[in-house]
Amino acid sequence: MRTHQSGISLVELMVGILVGLLVVMAASGSLAFFEGQRKTSLSGNAAMNSGVMGGYMMQRDLRNAGVGLMNATQLGCASLNLYYNNATRADGSAVAPVQITDGGAAPDAVSVFFAESVLGSAPVKLIRGLTMPGENLRVNSTSGLQIGDVVLITSPASADPCTVAQISAITPMGAEVELARAAGASRPWNAPDPAAAFSNAPLYPAGGAVVKAGNTLTWRRYSVINGALNATDLVTGTTIQVATNVVSLQVQYGVTDGISNEIRRWVDATDEWANPTPNLITRIRAVRFSVVARSDRKELLKDTAGECAVTTVAPSPWPDVAPLDLSIDPDWRCYRYQVYASIAPLKNVVWSVSQ
Repeated sequence: MRTHQSGISLVELMVGILVGLLVVMAASGSLAFFEGQRKTSLSGNAAMNSGVMGGYMMQRDLRNAGVGLMNATQLGCASLNLYYNNATRADGSAVAPVQITDGGAAPDAVSVFFAESVLGSAPVKLIRGLTMPGENLRVNSTSGLQIGDVVLITSPASADPCTVAQISAITPMGAEVELARAAGASRPWNAPDPAAAFSNAPLYPAGGAVVKAGNTLTWRRYSVINGALNATDLVTGTTIQVATNVVSLQVQYGVTDGISNEIRRWVDATDEWANPTPNLITRIRAVRFSVVARSDRKELLKDTAGECAVTTVAPSPWPDVAPLDLSIDPDWRCYRYQVYASIAPLKNVVWSVSQ
């Protein structure tokens, strides 16, 4: 007597398992694909955000460059003496509103200098020359100066460095005003003995100027260190990281022909522009810069030769220049890149030379 069969047969079970495996494999492949796309998008966005943030900070500083350094139609300071917090930070060091250090095939670096106060463009005059480097300053008026203000002392002699000081007392003396600059814990910008702190502590003559910087001054250097864009405060010596996964920083001067105010060409900081003279500095009207960031995810898309093909042509800082040389990293083709490029007009230089 035949019995009735219940359930499924072995063949049906095997077919079911096979179909299930095919579904799982298809779902896993789709999941892996979409997960890869998600990670690619996230790493690309992170690179873009990093470049934008670094570029924004640089542009903000570059737009302020030159306050306190530009005196009428000329550069008030070409070199600087700076003492801060019990240490000499600059001893006749070259200074300019913007200084570019060309890195060749490596990333460039750029330094920016500006005073905090808008009164940096309205200096007061020294009416008596100094007989000692640390002597009090005699000026024609206070013109907004206050006790505690940081100032730049400039000389009509272009060979003399400017000196940073901090006002400790203001004493009216008839038609003159005396500015003291005594050292102390609350006045970290004043050297106890300028002659000992600096190789050249000028005896500033009458006709020199005292420029108000405000509560502080900014002298900051942007450079790429270990794959990150860093900002180094040249006054305090502290360094902060402003953008990660940065492979290059490229910077150029926008210069005039010395006759008109129009930018005629963009130049690297090489040859005569490696260490520009004060006359050349006044021809700089703008700076263009490019922050090149890359994604932090290494992708394995390869061509028929087995080479990475995520990026086949290196990015260019600007359309009118050659692509960057990234060959120092043999895997550079395995990453995606974002370029943040911008132009920052040096408005304080433009306004000064237009007076």
